[in-house]
Amino acid sequence: MASGVPTGVRTDRPGAAVAVGRARWRGRRVARVLTWAARVAGLLTILSLALPVLRRHLQPATWFGFPAQASLVGTVVVATLGLGLIMLATGLRRRKRRAWQLAVLACVLLVVSHVLGRQSIVPGVVVLVLLAGLLLTRREFTAQPDPVGRLAAVRVVVQMLLGGYVVVVLLLLARPSLIEGRPRVGEKAAQAALSLIGVSGPLRFRAEWFDDLTAGVGLAFGIAALVLGGYFLLRSAEPRPSLPAEDSERIRDLLARHGRTDSLGYFALRRDKAAVFSPSGKAAVVYRVVAGVALAAGDPLGDLEAWPGAIQEFLATCRLAGWVPAVLGCSEAGARVWAREVGLDALELGDEAVVDVATFSLQGRAMRTVRQAVSRVRRAGYDTTVRRLRDVPADELERLRELVARWRGGPAERGFSMALSRVADAEADPDAVLVVATCEDETRGVLQFVPWGADG
Repeated sequence: MASGVPTGVRTDRPGAAVAVGRARWRGRRVARVLTWAARVAGLLTILSLALPVLRRHLQPATWFGFPAQASLVGTVVVATLGLGLIMLATGLRRRKRRAWQLAVLACVLLVVSHVLGRQSIVPGVVVLVLLAGLLLTRREFTAQPDPVGRLAAVRVVVQMLLGGYVVVVLLLLARPSLIEGRPRVGEKAAQAALSLIGVSGPLRFRAEWFDDLTAGVGLAFGIAALVLGGYFLLRSAEPRPSLPAEDSERIRDLLARHGRTDSLGYFALRRDKAAVFSPSGKAAVVYRVVAGVALAAGDPLGDLEAWPGAIQEFLATCRLAGWVPAVLGCSEAGARVWAREVGLDALELGDEAVVDVATFSLQGRAMRTVRQAVSRVRRAGYDTTVRRLRDVPADELERLRELVARWRGGPAERGFSMALSRVADAEADPDAVLVVATCEDETRGVLQFVPWGADG
């Protein structure tokens, strides 16, 4: 399924559907307008440094309150601001509160610069309008940042600045013959520190290329520090996936009562997923966050009538964290509910094959190829056993787990909505069916089926 970022809270009061629809539309429009405004402004800001035509006719530097005769410092500030606006657009699209705060702060600083600098009134009015728009739409930006994002941003900025400082100092110490005079250590340290913000230091160089090299290296580290710091400051939280025992028991209860309608429902018990439940507790949505996308696996669990409540709780969680909701591996009925409640678009990936073992037969022309394959395996001396995990001895399960771990070749397992991420775990999955293929008393293959309802 494709994804969108809905707003509003579901309610069954008269007229609520219209109100929720308007709130969703307004929220999407605000986020879309501000996102594109930030991208265009950032792009124009960067282009203003490279294209003389834009500097002469569009004068974006004047719009942003920077002097027309920009020095190197001004150029660095404009370039950094352009990159920052483009990065900020992502945060505004996801309605992050911190992105809104930074945008408001930028507007306030620009207004102050216009007032103190006695510049043209037009740029000041534009900034005031933007500031007013941000303040009027402040309730649309409720997504919280990653709790550790601030510390990560500070750490990255400090590391990048320190790294750049050390590199420039080493360059200066390595080629003293290219520096005029006999500068003191403090002057070299000042030169390295000022290079991080694009400011010329106290040193004078005999070779212009060496001056450009030290200045460029320092400036590159300085810009990288700001860009990476902004990324970590605005990124969405990506919690460590886990399914608490209490949620696991609630999901098992929902599967026991409603699991017959969903062949993939048991995969909701993966331990690397999280779950949100409807207010009534009669339905749940399981998901995992990947790169800022909350990926729901399959249909909601539980009572069909309670699905909308679980979906709205899932959306509320996404809005609070700034995640983009998406769904993978749902049924046709589930796709209709997701499309109705969230406004997602559905993409058909394939059909599900169901085998009724009571009536299945290898007879007939249509099964000829399968029948021949089975005969070849039998002639090769292979045998199979089919048992519930609860009926397999513990020592054999341990041996099978070791074999599976070795055969996989690594911890990663393909599959999200149709994989359980564990094999031969009788304590967690006693009703799972284990098929073991052996040849000459040696295990050659293992296949595990998860339960589907009471008899599937």
